[in-house]
Amino acid sequence: MTHFAFSELNFLAILVAAILNMVIGALWYSRPLFGNQWMNHLNLKEDEAGASPWTYVIVFLLGLIIAVLMAMFLQGASGVKEGLMYGAVIGLGFVIPTILTHYLMEQRKAGFMFIIAGHELLVFLTYGALLAGWQ
Repeated sequence: MTHFAFSELNFLAILVAAILNMVIGALWYSRPLFGNQWMNHLNLKEDEAGASPWTYVIVFLLGLIIAVLMAMFLQGASGVKEGLMYGAVIGLGFVIPTILTHYLMEQRKAGFMFIIAGHELLVFLTYGALLAGWQ
């Protein structure tokens, strides 16, 4: 079992990872990419798709928590390639199956599930690459 040393974490990399989570989400759910399809799946009109500033603060804090935990998990990883591998394992092995289980039970459409799953995979690949590569 790996020893997690909180004091050895790269807090700048963690902060950048949390910020990138927000940037990736903003781009992913923008109208030119998947925003229109996402809104259609949720039956949202454009004026209904926004969130309160507090929602963004909470999402940032959740991303920060994930980044801290991933950084702890990735201590001792040897670079971007290994970080991408771990990001893929976490995304494909834990995160996506968990959310797809809920969406299948909610009878969500496949297009919606692929939009969400793609976003999560990209985020975890980014976290892995950044946090393992910048140690």
